[in-house]
Amino acid sequence: QRQMCIRDSDNRCPHAGASLANGLIKEETVYCRIHYWQFSLRDGTRLDECCPETNVRSLPLRIVGQQVQVELDFPDKTGRS
Repeated sequence: QRQMCIRDSDNRCPHAGASLANGLIKEETVYCRIHYWQFSLRDGTRLDECCPETNVRSLPLRIVGQQVQVELDFPDKTGRS
């Protein structure tokens, strides 16, 4: 079963730049500690307002034994992912 892990490319809320790693987590939502913007931990969608440009990037992950494996999608040297 595939699960999602929230991840911002620089661990920052798109509004004020606060670290989401220091945010409050309730169930499947992380709250930015500065202005309490809400993001889904499943897919990075902003939950408190419909603004797709303020969603945060998410990457697929899976748990295998005691390892957490994250699928990275780094672009190649041409800039394509």
